[in-house]
Amino acid sequence: MSKNISEEFILKHEDIVRSISVSPDKKYLISGSQDKTIRVWELETGNLVHNLKGHTGWVLTVAVSPNGEYIVSGSSDKTIKIWDLETGLLIRTLEGHNLYVFSVAVSEEYIFSSSWDKTIKVWSLKTGKLIHTIKGHKDCVYTIILSPDNNYLLSGSWDATIKMWEIGTWKHICDFTGHESAIYSLAITSDGRYIFSGSGDNTIKMWDSKNKLIIRTFEAHTDQIYALAVLPDNKIITGSADKSIWIWNYLNGWALGKLTGYSAIYSLAAPGKYIICAFEDKTIKVWNTDKFQEGISIEELIKSHFKFGRSTGYDLFSKGAYYQNVGDYVKAIDYFKRALEYEMQNSEVWNRLGICYSSMGKIKEAIDSFQNAIKINSNDSSIWINMGIAYSITDNNKAIECFQEAVKINPYNRLGWYIMGLTYFLSGSALESIDPFKKVIEINPNGLFPWYHIGLALAFVEKFEKAIEWLQKAIKNDSSNYKAWILMGICYTELKKKDEAMNCYEKAINLLESHLQVFPYDSDARIFLNWARYKTNVSKYKSEMLKKEKEKARENIKSYYS
Repeated sequence: MSKNISEEFILKHEDIVRSISVSPDKKYLISGSQDKTIRVWELETGNLVHNLKGHTGWVLTVAVSPNGEYIVSGSSDKTIKIWDLETGLLIRTLEGHNLYVFSVAVSEEYIFSSSWDKTIKVWSLKTGKLIHTIKGHKDCVYTIILSPDNNYLLSGSWDATIKMWEIGTWKHICDFTGHESAIYSLAITSDGRYIFSGSGDNTIKMWDSKNKLIIRTFEAHTDQIYALAVLPDNKIITGSADKSIWIWNYLNGWALGKLTGYSAIYSLAAPGKYIICAFEDKTIKVWNTDKFQEGISIEELIKSHFKFGRSTGYDLFSKGAYYQNVGDYVKAIDYFKRALEYEMQNSEVWNRLGICYSSMGKIKEAIDSFQNAIKINSNDSSIWINMGIAYSITDNNKAIECFQEAVKINPYNRLGWYIMGLTYFLSGSALESIDPFKKVIEINPNGLFPWYHIGLALAFVEKFEKAIEWLQKAIKNDSSNYKAWILMGICYTELKKKDEAMNCYEKAINLLESHLQVFPYDSDARIFLNWARYKTNVSKYKSEMLKKEKEKARENIKSYYS
């Protein structure tokens, strides 16, 4: 029996389909169209259940409540409507926006709506009452999504920023900045760890939600990206106005395949066994991978349905990535080299090859690999950072040049600024390290930052009072930072403030003794504990042994800080 890779079924509206959503039980597919209707379909069969009419403008967005009872829709008529999913009856209409409503999201308690009027409004799902208006974006707020735990709201705007807001307090938490044009789509992994954004700059960016860092940029589309969805097994699917759909492995950044020949894609969903795409040609195409003959999986769907010119190269790359992840760099290098026979112009293969060489201490080979990657893609800041790390073994000046190029490409790359600061410090330019460290703090003032490193740099140039100010900030952010306590004790000692110094050392001793009960083989912690015990004369050793411990502690601390 031959394998069937055609669409399971095609659903139709009378105008462009702008938004799709799936009920939590995956029983219903809801679609909103420029034909001013919302349609409810049985996802398993494609049968039309409801054709909801009531909006007087385009239906631009639809969502389903977490309990599966309600459909929420937003329209160019500036209203939000709440519908009963089972009966199709209109429950209420919410009015308050001044311009088009482009996106809605629903939690158990709230409805969130974003608009061309630059605001996000928060409504009670139960009563429809307006609770709060969130302001902060400088242009249309085109897309919003909730974090999986419903603690945060993410908003993407035509002002090229993504903002995070705390649910309940409505406080602005931070910005994700790095795109060069409007944000049209957002997605988030089920564990909330990674955020994906699609933009008018034709790129997709992957963000670390905790550290607010860009992990990588996906470049293949030639027009704005309206649609994103997360697939199983570390994959995302992206749809664009360029009429193409791409599948990516987001952990290694590899493009798995491309589907073309349709019209512009406005919305994507990937609930469980389904892949669903909404198109400008008025259709919705639904793939049910469980229903393919001979049990074709999503992976097989991708390989069979998408154009692959690089499957052999991809297989070799995947094996190389596996051996790299387990630390077998010799085998990884062998597979990456073989992958290059098929993918000589793939910058990620060269980048990975360079990382493996660098991990083995083969710096010349590493730098040659990174340079080849940069010739192919000079706008990937991560390659510049990796090459800078390799250079830092032999040439700090070259390393700093690489980090400067990385932050020039992406001024909001905290990792680039941070490693630049470390390189300045390790090369003996303590004062020059301070500005890059401060830049990390400037980019995102709401997380954990290198307060300690700034204090360390100031201590090295004997600006002890200033150093203490920064170390106090470090401790305020993380009171268990025993290094900061010890360094602050050293600064107080230099300032002849014995009591303050002793308090710091004693605090460090308590922290270190607790730490070593959990991690008894942490040699760095034991070095610091010896130092702190020496400084407070709290030692069980005889005088001769104490003298040896003193010298050992001094050498270890000196070695650690250098």
